[in-house]
Amino acid sequence: MHHLLFLLLSFVWGSNFILMKKASLAFGPLTVSAGRVTGGAIMLAMVWQLQKDKHWPFKKSDWLALSFVVFFGFIWPYTTQPYLIGKFGESGFFALVISLVPLMTIIVSVPMLRVLPTVRQTIGVMGGLGFIALLFYDGLFERSITPGGLALAVTVPLCYATVNTFVKRRFAHVAPMSMACICLFLSAIVMVPAGVSNETIQTDHENFPLAVGAMIVFGLIGTGVSTFMFYRLLMDRGPLWASMTAYLVPVVGLAWGWVDHEIVTLTQVIAFAGILTMVALVQFERRMERAVDVDEPLLES
Repeated sequence: MHHLLFLLLSFVWGSNFILMKKASLAFGPLTVSAGRVTGGAIMLAMVWQLQKDKHWPFKKSDWLALSFVVFFGFIWPYTTQPYLIGKFGESGFFALVISLVPLMTIIVSVPMLRVLPTVRQTIGVMGGLGFIALLFYDGLFERSITPGGLALAVTVPLCYATVNTFVKRRFAHVAPMSMACICLFLSAIVMVPAGVSNETIQTDHENFPLAVGAMIVFGLIGTGVSTFMFYRLLMDRGPLWASMTAYLVPVVGLAWGWVDHEIVTLTQVIAFAGILTMVALVQFERRMERAVDVDEPLLES
């Protein structure tokens, strides 16, 4: 059952990129972000009502830190992704960028958690950066994505890596489901007015019904249901096992891009395979360390 849920979650998250592309046909990036967080918040709120512990888990002193998580973990990446996909039309390429999250998590853990990298980890990170450069070469010369667009794309996995590490340090006492539900609601409070006041909906677009359908699926299933599935895996099998979905999500996103007539190059495939190899090099050492020290807590990668 867990393996089926794992594959289903990877498919849903990987499909989010093509859904963003189709929603962007009639909606601006702020509106796409607003629809996503609103649909996700509604779905998670219904699930949260089934939980026994529904108390507000934050104190007044947590508001600044919580605002940081909401903006950089939800608002910024959720708006940047549909903006880039709508502008350049490359959902598969930007799905591959998500594969940078594990490497960036290792990098940001050094100053934030004061975890010094070993020789193997250093080799893995440096090798991963080389394959990242290869991926960006493909974006610049094969897809005409601007340097500014690539720089903006990098901020998405950087935000995810930074916020995930920050939450681990600052909000370890908060239940994951409560954290996700509250952050989505707070994001919706910001994004809905921003989308309504700054963007117009292209109701006369020939693919408007498709855009609406993509938006609904993206919010309710792609964000709400998928988050619930992730935390179910998190509770049942642990964070490391659940986080392995990051290896399949870019593959699904790239496949959907190919189905939608996007070009898939050999450079792309080599870069992605290389990045995963470098991540596996680092993860292998972490697993060996856990096998030796059984008292070490399981950390989310």
